[in-house]
Amino acid sequence: MGIFNSIKHNKIFQRLMRVLQFLSSIISLALFSARIRRLLQLVHRATTSNGAVEGILAAAVAYTLTAMLLRFCLKNGGPKWLRWLTVLLDILFVGGFIAVAVLTRPNGGTSGPCNRRLRPYIPDRTNCNLPWGTFILAIVST
Repeated sequence: MGIFNSIKHNKIFQRLMRVLQFLSSIISLALFSARIRRLLQLVHRATTSNGAVEGILAAAVAYTLTAMLLRFCLKNGGPKWLRWLTVLLDILFVGGFIAVAVLTRPNGGTSGPCNRRLRPYIPDRTNCNLPWGTFILAIVST
C-alpha cells in the first residue's frame, strides 16, 4: 500500500502519465488519419468502423488536452465533483482505447490491417501497415 500512495501523490508521475496519454492519442489519430487518407485515395471509400475509430481517437485527444488544461488551471484538482468526473472520463478513455484495439486488431478487426472487405480493391498491400501503429498504441494506452 505504501508504493501506491507514493505514486498517487507524486505530481510529476501524474503529469508524465497525462503527457504520455496525450502523445499516444495524438500519434494514434495521426496514424489512423493517414490510413483513411490512403484508403480514400486508393478505393474512394472507407468503412463505418474507420470513422468510428477516428472519432474515438479525436475524442481522446480532445479529452486529454482538456484534462491537462484543467489540471494546470485548478489547484488540488478542483471541486470533488470535478475530480469524480475526471475519474469517470478516464475510465471512458480506457474503454475507448479498448474499442480501438478491438476494431483495429489484426485478423478480424473491421478496421484492422488488410481488411477483408477492402482487400480486393487495393492492388498492393499499402493499406496493411498503418493500422499496426494504431493497434499497438491502443494497447499501450489502455
